[in-house]
Amino acid sequence: MTVHATFRKPAPAFCVAFGLRLRTLRTALSKTQGEFASDLGIAVKTVKNFEGGHRDPPATFVALVCIKFTVDPAWLLLGDAARPMFQSTPREGA
Repeated sequence: MTVHATFRKPAPAFCVAFGLRLRTLRTALSKTQGEFASDLGIAVKTVKNFEGGHRDPPATFVALVCIKFTVDPAWLLLGDAARPMFQSTPREGA
């Protein structure tokens, strides 16, 4: 009798770090995964996969999050601690 073990490939460090920052953002907005997914027009499972570091986020998703919630892309993608999570909104006429 042969036993086959199935091992899940470890998530890349970027995906895990991005997922933690995405969760930090969502909780800072006081949103559940369902509310966050609904605001972005995506499935809850997708949010869970991103937050868990199981999926690499496409650029379109990153752009959508940054635009929708005025998030600094450098903070979301790179975890740049020198930059704030949220961008200040542009002033009128600026």
